[in-house]
Formats: sequence, C-alpha cells, structure tokens
Amino acid sequence: IKSEDQKWVNNRIKRPSFVWWNFPVSDYVRNHLLLGAAYGLDTKAKNDMSGFVSNPMDKPEASKVAIFSIANYSWNPETYNADKSWASAIEVVLPEVEKEYKIFSNHNADPGPSYHNYRRNESEEIGKILEPITQNLIQNKFNQISPESYEKLKAEFNLFKPSSDAILKNAKNKNLVKEIEPWLEYFGAQGEVALSLLEVYQANNYDELYKHFITFQNNKEKLIEIDQRSNKNQWQPGVVTASKYVLPWIEQSYVYFQKVLRKT
Repeated sequence: IKSEDQKWVNNRIKRPSFVWWNFPVSDYVRNHLLLGAAYGLDTKAKNDMSGFVSNPMDKPEASKVAIFSIANYSWNPETYNADKSWASAIEVVLPEVEKEYKIFSNHNADPGPSYHNYRRNESEEIGKILEPITQNLIQNKFNQISPESYEKLKAEFNLFKPSSDAILKNAKNKNLVKEIEPWLEYFGAQGEVALSLLEVYQANNYDELYKHFITFQNNKEKLIEIDQRSNKNQWQPGVVTASKYVLPWIEQSYVYFQKVLRKT
C-alpha cells in the first residue's frame, strides 16, 4: 500500500479511497499459514485513505496477530513499525508461548508462488544459506555445507519440534491450537527431516550416505503422510510449513541424492 498508488486511484474516483487490504487472507493458498509481519504499509498514506481494513485468513484466532498490527497501523500510521508490532502482538496474544510462536510464525509467512506472485519474508536467516544450495541442486550441482552454516542450520532446525510441541501443550488459546494443529504437527516433523538431511550432507562414504539417506527418507514419509491426511477437501490441498526455503531444499536434496545412490 503506497501513497503514490493511492493518489493515482483517488485522482480517478475523486475522493480518498477505502482500502481493503488482502492480508493475511490465504484462501488462494489454503495449505499455508500467513503469520508474518504486516509490512509494506506506507506510513505517509493516512490522508490518502478514507478507511483501512484487513481481509484475514479463514482462521480467526491465527489471524489475530496480523489484525493487531493492522489496528496499530490504522490507529497511528506515522509511527507504525511492522517488526515491532508483530513482536508486540505475539507477546499480547500468546504470552505463555511467545518465543515458540515467533519461531513457528517466522517459518510460516510466505504464500508461495501464485498468479499475483505476492511473496513474503520467511525463514530469512537460514534462507540465505539454503537458497544457493537449492538452486545448484536444481542444476544437478552439489555444494557441501560449511561447518559454520551447518551449525546455524542445525541450531535452527533443532527449534522446530520443541516449538510446535510447546504450542500444542502450553498455548491457552485452544481454539487457535485446533485451527493450526496440522501445521504444528507438520512443522515438528519437518524439523526432524531437516536434521536427518544435514547428516546426509555430512556423510564421508557410501555406507554413511546410504544409512543417513534411509533415515532421511523415512522421516520425509512422515511429512507426506501428514500432508495427505490433513486439511483435505475439494478446496484444501493439505499442509506445508517453511515452504520458501526449507521445503525446496528438502525436495531438491531428495532428488539429487536418489540419483547419486542409484549411480553408486
């Protein structure tokens, strides 16, 4: 939402427009949760709008963090800070699992490719490591993970399952847990998959590679099973988490190492 765009519209309708912002709505990507910060809002656009509202997800409890931020923006656009508001919203809405929900939300923000290509920040820190590795795998090129990157990835992936378990067990808002339970289950399992894949990258010989790949493959089957039985009807395509960088890395690594093992 930019002031210059509002002026373009307003000059044509001859009045300040009423803005219906399509965030965090996810009806076009119903296997995703959009839990990231409400950024992209021009703090100078107040006088160019007659009103500002959010189009939330079909999950009212999971939409509250975004709605909190949008209320902050609407109340006082000039001082709005997206990251600060996102953090404050989680502190207010889920104080008992604040840390864990921030971790979960950080990896559940991007809607993935769509017809309008409305992409959002997700898994940014580890994404810097994973994206070039994934792009090389697509070209059938292998990059070893450096010791420093390995430790960063391992530390982050070690947070996935404990975070999802803590939210499931300790969140007082049980309606929220009910809404997002399939994604929490998937996220926890995804952490186990990612950790086992890191061990594949550390293999020093064929026997180690085969052993770690089988563990990785078995863990990956759990993700497939969760996706196939959860959030399914004619409108719902299943569930995914950390789909911008983590999941593509998992999928492309699986394809690559399958080829390696078949040739060996």
